[in-house]
Amino acid sequence: MWRKGGIDDGYRAVGMQRMLDGLRSSGFKGLAIVTGNHWGDTLVDIANNPLKNDGNVVYSGHTYPYWCGSHLVLKEEPYMCQGRQRPPFFESNFQPLIGKRPVIIGEFGTQRNIDGENRQVIQWAEDHKIGWLAWQWAAGKIENYTLLQPDGDTPTAQGKPVRDFLLKSQGWSKPNNGK
Repeated sequence: MWRKGGIDDGYRAVGMQRMLDGLRSSGFKGLAIVTGNHWGDTLVDIANNPLKNDGNVVYSGHTYPYWCGSHLVLKEEPYMCQGRQRPPFFESNFQPLIGKRPVIIGEFGTQRNIDGENRQVIQWAEDHKIGWLAWQWAAGKIENYTLLQPDGDTPTAQGKPVRDFLLKSQGWSKPNNGK
């Protein structure tokens, strides 16, 4: 269904191959980001069966700290699963595609005001030399996964690792305003 589309539980999915083919037939030759299946949290099947004509495609995995095995970790609880503050499925769900196709963690975040949950995701991506995009660099309520406090300038605890890694990649130790 991920590739070809179909109907699942009343929802009609177009299919990633059809969307990519439609995009390319429009003349667009730029970069296309294609998410994995199961809400984007697995890229396993793509490793041995990528989309056809996938030049200029980056495969994207998503991750949010909700589950540890069959246990739902509530947002009121600190996330810890198998000794990590990030979901343990990275090695099984993302790593098989690394080195075979371009990969990013295209969406991740937490509703908890704990920096380790985002820090561990970023560090894993950095260690495996893949890109990452945190959700979302905006001010607002923590339950909306925002990385900035309501003042719109100061990172939240979960926003600090995002800011720190971005500054480090630019060779800066801290922003000009010190926040």
